[in-house]
Amino acid sequence: MIASSITYYLWGHPYAIIIFTLETVFVALLSRRYRNFVILDAIFWVLLGIPLVGLFYGFILPVSASGTILIALKQAINAIFNALIANFIVSYLPFDNLINPRKSKSSLSLKQTLFNFFLAFVLFPSLLLTMLQGRESLKFIEAEIETVSITITENINNWYTRNFQGMETLALKLSESPDLEKTEVLALIKNTLPAFMKICVTNDQGIIVDAYPSTNNLGAKLTGINLTKILSLEKLATTKKPQISEVNIDQTDSKPYIGIQVPIFNTSNNSLRGVVYGYLELSKVSELVDIQLKEFDLQTILLDKSNQVVADSDQELNPMDIFDWKDGGGN
Repeated sequence: MIASSITYYLWGHPYAIIIFTLETVFVALLSRRYRNFVILDAIFWVLLGIPLVGLFYGFILPVSASGTILIALKQAINAIFNALIANFIVSYLPFDNLINPRKSKSSLSLKQTLFNFFLAFVLFPSLLLTMLQGRESLKFIEAEIETVSITITENINNWYTRNFQGMETLALKLSESPDLEKTEVLALIKNTLPAFMKICVTNDQGIIVDAYPSTNNLGAKLTGINLTKILSLEKLATTKKPQISEVNIDQTDSKPYIGIQVPIFNTSNNSLRGVVYGYLELSKVSELVDIQLKEFDLQTILLDKSNQVVADSDQELNPMDIFDWKDGGGN
């Protein structure tokens, strides 16, 4: 039972502890009447162990049917093999003489001895085959995930580049214009790139001077709003390269979005003149992810660098939810 407690930290759930504790209690109670640990352990796994694995892993935890079967077989074979080793140790090593030298130890019958050795010859290959099957399953899953990951990455990169180029075109046009207020140009870019909820233009102080649409989804006017808390003005002026914000919500919109910041420079002295700020709609990213997973039985979750959810193919998580992938999804 103490040894099984480590599974809580390794696997992040208590169900293995429950099963292994019940196994210990079951074998301990019945071993007073029956000496053969192997038979008792096999009975436990047939009657209780495997059904409990099916309940915990197949219904409570999100494990596939094939994964649940593999876990059940692996745990059952491993447990019975451990019981066999324990049976050998108790039966053939002189622990009783060390504890109580006067107590005579009853020897196993030839039938029980042959049974133990026969079972060992059966379980050794079974355990080896289970390990090999587990490795093959892991390789298959890793290959499938890599295939999906490459496909999604390429499509998102293409989608992002297409939208990003439109923003760069707008920033270049505004760099050459004496007036930053170009509503008709914003409208053209916005209608050409439907992935953007809206596009704003700010001055060098981060204050919106023009936007399309001119109001947010609540009907509030956007011009005059200060975006200095969102924009990376110093970094844009120094690096002269576009920046991407993480998933956020601000006073300009109540819906989560990803912000693309493209600097506008003064052509005469190359100083920062303003910023084109585009609001990428997260639902468009979710659609991209979902399209690529039609042929795979996988859930894909896209995160930003703060582990905030950008998109979830199964729509179980909302944008901006924290998903710690290193901890199995725990907050």
